[in-house]
Amino acid sequence: MTEALSNAPRMKPNFAILLSAIEMLLPSSRWIKRFATEKDDADFEESHRHALIFGKGGLFQCSTMTLGLAVMEPELNYPLHRHPPAEFYLALSEGEWYREDAGWWSPGAGSVVFNPPSAVHSMRSTDKPLLALWGLIENAQEAVPDHQGVSNNSN
Repeated sequence: MTEALSNAPRMKPNFAILLSAIEMLLPSSRWIKRFATEKDDADFEESHRHALIFGKGGLFQCSTMTLGLAVMEPELNYPLHRHPPAEFYLALSEGEWYREDAGWWSPGAGSVVFNPPSAVHSMRSTDKPLLALWGLIENAQEAVPDHQGVSNNSN
């Protein structure tokens, strides 16, 4: 985690402030391992972790949203998956993202990636660790943005 956070670019003041706040939360965060299935990369279990910040089991309880951090070691694929809640990621480092209607793309650090409810999606790290802030939004059917994709707003 420390390597991923130190590699995250601090290109704008607000982004640097966000990364500093995340760094302060790390000692209190509960890191969770996602168990691999037969189809997953054998190294996935040991090379990926989530820290819950908001939501059930997180540092702060919230019933409408789950917010956390994801970190992946270099050269790792997160398995293709889907889930009913809409999901967003704020890419805190370089990485590649996949969604069934868009294919693979590299949004860049500071970009937002949005996955509509039940969309098949994935991500993968490059030669450096991937770090991302992620959120699951319950009952987001009404809140799906018109662009349903990537924005590059790093403010």
